[in-house]
Amino acid sequence: MPLPSVVITVAWRSYLQRLQKDPLLTKAITSAVLSVCSEVFAKRLRNLPLKSSAAMHELTIGLVLRGPLIHAFHNFLDKVVFKGAKQTSPTVVLGKLIIDQFIFAPIFTSLYFYFRALSEDRSVATTTKRLKSELLGIMKKNWSLWVPANFINYMVIPLELRVLFGSVVAFFWNAYLISQASRTER
Repeated sequence: MPLPSVVITVAWRSYLQRLQKDPLLTKAITSAVLSVCSEVFAKRLRNLPLKSSAAMHELTIGLVLRGPLIHAFHNFLDKVVFKGAKQTSPTVVLGKLIIDQFIFAPIFTSLYFYFRALSEDRSVATTTKRLKSELLGIMKKNWSLWVPANFINYMVIPLELRVLFGSVVAFFWNAYLISQASRTER
């Protein structure tokens, strides 16, 4: 087996072991790292300088908000809301998608904008005003990505790997959110 394949295999096995040993911390760290990568990607995409403070904000958001909250949400769906149900049945997957996209996603997106605003010393009032005018548009873009992604996530991906799968997809979504949240106020 070529060296890169060996490295990837060893890294994957190590990740799965960490996931078994400490799932919440592993998912939080994974989310934090990918959140910082999204920050870098978003700034490079827009030819903007990367500020270490912005990278730290994303690291914190990934570590304390995104990773833990999404971990808890997926567990809540499988182990409380749809406990005992066949998790990949079309009815259950549809139910998860509806709860995810029409309840969780708007709340999480709003929380993200507030966390980002507070970390960048922007006013809550200004953020609230922006969310009132822009949240629906953001959610429409969210649905175009996350409905198909989470359909795959709920149908195919095992519970313990859903945050990782979502974090990989979220790399691009977070870059979009970062560019929206860090736009100069109108």
